Amino acid sequence: MQNLLSRFRLQFQDINWRDLLPNVFLIMCCWSYVPFAYAIQIKTTVFSHDLYSLFAYQACVALALTIISDQQSGSLNSIIPLALSFLFAISGFLHGNVFLFVLLLLLPCYLLICELYLHEFQNPIGLFVFAFLMTLSIPVAFTFISVKFLSWSYLIKLVPLLLIFCFYDAPLFLRHEARFSLIEGGIGIALILAMLTRPLKITLFLAIAVVILSWWLLQRLMPEPHNQIFYNLLQLLATVLTFWV
Repeated sequence: MQNLLSRFRLQFQDINWRDLLPNVFLIMCCWSYVPFAYAIQIKTTVFSHDLYSLFAYQACVALALTIISDQQSGSLNSIIPLALSFLFAISGFLHGNVFLFVLLLLLPCYLLICELYLHEFQNPIGLFVFAFLMTLSIPVAFTFISVKFLSWSYLIKLVPLLLIFCFYDAPLFLRHEARFSLIEGGIGIALILAMLTRPLKITLFLAIAVVILSWWLLQRLMPEPHNQIFYNLLQLLATVLTFWV
């Protein structure tokens, strides 16, 4: 028990507090911009008090994800925000909507398993499952709570967001992958093709330029904790420009 507490204390001291909150904020913005931009276009949208629980859940998961990216596997510090995300999901949605409750529990469960056995998930399948859960959690829950319905057309519009998560989170899951450049390039091409299904306007072409720039940087500067803010900012920029309304 004493060794566990000592390990927790050392890992807590190793957290980069200067970059922690900016990274959490950027991840939350990337995560919630698409459903928010969609919701404000629907006349019947109502932003209810349930969004407070969703916001708290989102902050906890973003915090855990930032710590996992910073300290890689075996970080006890990420378990605390993951446990809190469970509590917010239970308190906010267990009695209101079982579908949302189960949906929101999937991502922290996956991150908890990844935290304990990250090296087992550092492959393209682990990356895709993570991106899929990221795409289905907040974007679906936020829309369902505020708009009160989901349409297939909206879910199809989330495909570029899914590929954005795959593209920008690839270094976390494919850091030691010998074919990283090839896989990242394939994801980038798929992302650009998916972007072209959006209405063609200047912001979309700017988003494609951001993706190309990001790919060039990812080949030369593998994201590390000290420059994670920069890559999260690029991800946010690509997301906002792709789904600009």
